[in-house]
Amino acid sequence: MAQTTSSPANADIGSSSSSFPHEALPAGPASSPPHTTATNNNNGFQRHTNTISTSSIISNGNHNNTCHTHNHRPSQLPDTYAALTASIASFLAVSIHQILYLRAIYPQSTFLPVRHFNRPVRQSRHPRVCTWITDACAAVEAQLLKCTIAAVSIVILSSSNNQPLERYTFDMTQIPEVPPGDVRTPFDNDNDNSRASEDPKNQQQQQQSTKPQTHIPPVELEAQFRAVLARLASACARLTPLPRNEEYIPTLHIVLRNTADAPAGISNADHLWIAAEPSKLDLNGEFDRAGSRGRAKTVPVRTVDAGELKMEIWVEEAKGKFAELNRIRAVHET
Repeated sequence: MAQTTSSPANADIGSSSSSFPHEALPAGPASSPPHTTATNNNNGFQRHTNTISTSSIISNGNHNNTCHTHNHRPSQLPDTYAALTASIASFLAVSIHQILYLRAIYPQSTFLPVRHFNRPVRQSRHPRVCTWITDACAAVEAQLLKCTIAAVSIVILSSSNNQPLERYTFDMTQIPEVPPGDVRTPFDNDNDNSRASEDPKNQQQQQQSTKPQTHIPPVELEAQFRAVLARLASACARLTPLPRNEEYIPTLHIVLRNTADAPAGISNADHLWIAAEPSKLDLNGEFDRAGSRGRAKTVPVRTVDAGELKMEIWVEEAKGKFAELNRIRAVHET
């Protein structure tokens, strides 16, 4: 069982939601209204988990040049869990802008060239899109501080029937869980090792040791983020293009850990997995070829491994994407 949303007017995720302008209109033929919802499924990607989702919208009116900018530029590894969550939220905001631009969810002329993490990227200049992304990433950061997030996904839906087409997943299950009282406590670093090396006994042991000392260079967080953004552009180029004369809805889903509290209105029983629909068989017992071609396609992006920040990113094309694209093309051809 899941709570789904069919229009922006139905938006409600309780205390975990981000504010959103429901009265705005799509910007041109390549965009669609967003919404906010709480659900315990992944919209046709065959996995049913506990998620919180939000979506974005912009207007087709005049575009102001004022925009919420994301000026977080972490050059070093975060030394506290709170700083780590802030870095993740900043990186997620830049990634969402890039996804919206690369997939032409909104007209690409509404995006400005900017630099984040010392890399040229695109950022929407529409204030409402910027506000939605900022609020959504703030909600992600708030949940990260509670150590409740397993993954964050950007799902592109077809506006006509809410059919999921693409999903961009940021898996955060490897990020450590920190007690609430320790979110601002510095992580363990090499200072303890350096202090131990000052001990004469330790120095003598190091001199007697014949094993060469390996020096691990410090990992620059900006370099990790730049690599992900570069691979994200490459992964998007490998996807099947979305028709430009159709409207789409970008949504953000927060997948909670199994130990996290459920969103309002969802009980613990709703967390249980459900059986997937079996594949079709013909009379000879062979799998249906059409069904096998319609399976979801996964494109890996990159793994981030920087200190306590460990995250995997990949892109999925939904099982019914190609059938939905064929339907869209048939409608516009007629």
